[in-house]
Amino acid sequence: MFYARNHLDPDKSVYQYIPLDYFLTMLESKKYHVSLRQSFADKMEKVIALNALFPIQAVGENIPTQITILQQQSENVKHKSEEHSGYALLPASCWTHQESENIFMWDNYAQRIGVRVESSIRHMQSAFINLNMDCLFGNITYIPDTPSLTASDRLFIKQPAYRDEREIRFYLCHIQETDNNTFIEVPEPEAVHKDHVLIDVDPQKMIRNATLSPYFDKSVADKLAVWLNDEYGIPVRRSSISI
Repeated sequence: MFYARNHLDPDKSVYQYIPLDYFLTMLESKKYHVSLRQSFADKMEKVIALNALFPIQAVGENIPTQITILQQQSENVKHKSEEHSGYALLPASCWTHQESENIFMWDNYAQRIGVRVESSIRHMQSAFINLNMDCLFGNITYIPDTPSLTASDRLFIKQPAYRDEREIRFYLCHIQETDNNTFIEVPEPEAVHKDHVLIDVDPQKMIRNATLSPYFDKSVADKLAVWLNDEYGIPVRRSSISI
């Protein structure tokens, strides 16, 4: 089942930058690699910044109720931190709404020699085969953490410094809905291969087209694009960026 965290156009293009070997392996094996959240470079995916969750409090003998308030806040933060750490085991796939190519993403996510895949939520829905987990989609919001945000809220929140990524993310999980409440559960351990999961995918249904890295020599990129199209039926083009 596919769930949307917020309103999303299922036909709007989304893009993912991936290394070339990852891309070729997906085309050949028809397995889509989704990394666990804890493997991401941003440490805030795994732990929360505790110093941001305790507002300034008045203290002193004349305001004893503050002790009770602080104790309750400590319990809330402890619960949030534990839940957040548990969510670090969720498989997460990161895409971007940014239509124009981004050299930073080529360098960091495609590791320079890679591919930018174009897809959409609707394409993914039709491409994922025999999926025994739910997919939870949502846009990332770039705001600081606050005490009012829950661990599940933080699944779709990143530090403002990352806002240029314009990220949309999906999680593989199990969604339980009871009494108007939604609970997110981590997949069973046997589904996980070290730091990732592999799901069956039809690449031709998933991929609208692909763009080759600007770091390829132009003549090599042209030949590689033709080969990928002929071999796998994937429309591939050369980058519009000149290096």
